[in-house]
Amino acid sequence: MRGYMFRNILLISKNPKIKQLKNVSVNLKKYKFNVYISSEDKNEIKKQIYDNTIEIVWVLSDIPFCRRQSLCQWLYKNFPNKLYFSVALSLQDSCNIQICKLLQRNECRSSFLVCGRNIKAVIERFKFLLKRSFTTLASSFNNNIDYILKLTVRFRTLFPLFYKTPSVYISSQEGINLLESIISEVSNYFVGLLKRRFLADKISLFIYDHNEGNYVLVAQHSYEITEEPTKISRSWKLMQKVLAAKKSMLIQDGVIHYPELSKLKVKFQPKIVSSIIVPFIVGEEVIGIVNIARLSPKKEKFTFVEFNLIKVLCRWLSYIYSALISIESALEYEKLKSDFVSIINHELRTPLMSLSASVELLEGKIPQNIEEILKRNIKRLDGLIEEMLDFSRIGKGTFKIEIKENSIAELGKEIVEEYKPQLDKLGIRFILDLPQLTTDRIYFDKTKIKQVIENLINNAIKYSSEERKDKYIKFSIQEEEKYIHIIVEDNGIGIEKKNLKQIFLPFVQVGDIMNKSKPGLGLGLYISKEILNRHKGKIWIESEYGKWTKAHVLLPKIINVSNGKINGNFVEEKKLQKENK
Repeated sequence: MRGYMFRNILLISKNPKIKQLKNVSVNLKKYKFNVYISSEDKNEIKKQIYDNTIEIVWVLSDIPFCRRQSLCQWLYKNFPNKLYFSVALSLQDSCNIQICKLLQRNECRSSFLVCGRNIKAVIERFKFLLKRSFTTLASSFNNNIDYILKLTVRFRTLFPLFYKTPSVYISSQEGINLLESIISEVSNYFVGLLKRRFLADKISLFIYDHNEGNYVLVAQHSYEITEEPTKISRSWKLMQKVLAAKKSMLIQDGVIHYPELSKLKVKFQPKIVSSIIVPFIVGEEVIGIVNIARLSPKKEKFTFVEFNLIKVLCRWLSYIYSALISIESALEYEKLKSDFVSIINHELRTPLMSLSASVELLEGKIPQNIEEILKRNIKRLDGLIEEMLDFSRIGKGTFKIEIKENSIAELGKEIVEEYKPQLDKLGIRFILDLPQLTTDRIYFDKTKIKQVIENLINNAIKYSSEERKDKYIKFSIQEEEKYIHIIVEDNGIGIEKKNLKQIFLPFVQVGDIMNKSKPGLGLGLYISKEILNRHKGKIWIESEYGKWTKAHVLLPKIINVSNGKINGNFVEEKKLQKENK
C-alpha cells in the first residue's frame, strides 16, 4: 500500500450512523487511512470527494439494490478515475450478476469485498483488490496507446522496406517534415486525451529540441503563447525543479508531493486548484515534460490515483517520443551529409571544367599517351561528381526522371556500341542475347535506365577475375508478360552472401568488400535502385562467391504516364485511345 500512497477513503451508506460502519471506519484508521462517511445523497458525496480529495470509494450494500445500481452509474460517469469497492454487510445483500445490469454489460469496475470479523484479513484482501483495480484502470489506456502507435507507424513510409532492406527511399527533408507532423499529431492527441480524461483546464507539453538547446512547446490547451517557439525559462521554477530532480510532482493547495520524498512547501498559488508535472524519461535523459493543471474551483484536486495513471501514460509516451526523435536525428544527419556532398560537388565542378577546357586546347600538342590519361581521368572524375550530385539530389528530394516513350532495342544497341570495343581491348568476351521484342517501345527514362545498365557492366569489368583466362560479360534482354527483363552476367570474383544485403546501401562497394578496395564511391547500385523504384521496377543481384554474378533489372512494359509520372496501365490506355478514334 505504501507504494501507492492512497489514503483517502469515502464510505457511502444508507445510514452513516450504523454500528458496522463505525467499526469498519475505526479499524481502517488503525491502518493510517483517512476515512470519510457520506449518505447516498449525491450532493453530499460530491462535496466529500471535492473537499477531501477522495481516491477510494466504498459503496455499502445496506443501500437498496435499485438505488445502489443508479448510484454506481452516476459515480462511474462523474468520477471515472476513482477506485471503487462494493462492501457487502451480509452475503444476501452482495451484488449479483443475475440482477445487476452493470455486471451483465461488464460496465461495473468495482471489486467486491465481503467484510468479515477479522479486519486485518479484510485489509490484506483490500490491498490485493486495490492493486488489481489500479492495474485495470491503467490498462484502460491501452486503446489510446494503440491509436498513438498507429500514428507513429507512418514513419515506415520513410523506410518502406524497413524489415528487408534498410534503405531510405524518401528525401531527408521530406522525412524530417513528415516526422515533425507526426510528433505534432501525437502530441495534440495526447493533450486532448489528458483534457478529456482528467478534466484539465490547462496543459502544456514540451519536448527537448537539440537545435534550440531547450525544451520547446509542441502541444497545449489554454496556454498563452508569448513567443515562437515557446521554451522553458528560468522563471518556471516548478518545471525546473522537476527537470533537475527527474521526478514527477503533484501539487495540492500549494503543497508539492513526491511519492518517494516528504512534502515540500511552495508559494501558495490561489489560481491553481491542483497541478501535475511529469517528465518523460528514457534511460537517464529527460526528453520532455508535461504540465497539467485544474484552475476551476468547481473541480476537485488531482488524486494520487490520477497522478499514478498519468505517470503510466507518460512512461509509454516517453518511448514513442524517444523513437521518433531518434529517427528525426538520423534524418537530420543524412540531410547534413547530403548538403555537404552538394557543396563539395559545386567546388569540384568549376576546376574540372577548367581542366577539361585546357586539355582540349592542348590536343595534338602533348604526347598522345599523356593526353589519353588526362582525358580518361577527367571522364572518371566527371562521373564521380555526377554520382555524388545524384546522391545529393536523392537526399534533397530533387532527383528527377523524365518518362518518355523509348525503344528497348535502341537502348541495347547503344550499350553494345559503347562497350564492345572497350571489352575487346580488355580481353573480355562480350556475349549478347538481344532477341526481337514483341513490345519494343515502352515508357521509361532512357538516360537513367542506360545509367543503371552502365553501372552493372562497369561493376562486372571492375570485379572481373584477374586469374581467370576465359573472362566474359553477358548482356541479355528477355521479354516477359509484364516486364522487360535485363540481365548482366559475369564470371568474376562474385559476392559473398553476407554482403548481398549491403550492396544497395550508399558508399558500399560490391565484390569482396572486406578485403579489396576498388575505385569508385559505392553509389552506383544505390542510385540504380532509386531509378528502378521511380519506374515501379525492380533490381536485385544473385552471386556465388568466386564463380559468377548475375544482376537483374525488371522494367515494367505495361505502364501509363501522366505529367511525367507513372500511375497506371499503358496498354489499356492505348486501347481506349483506339476505341475513341
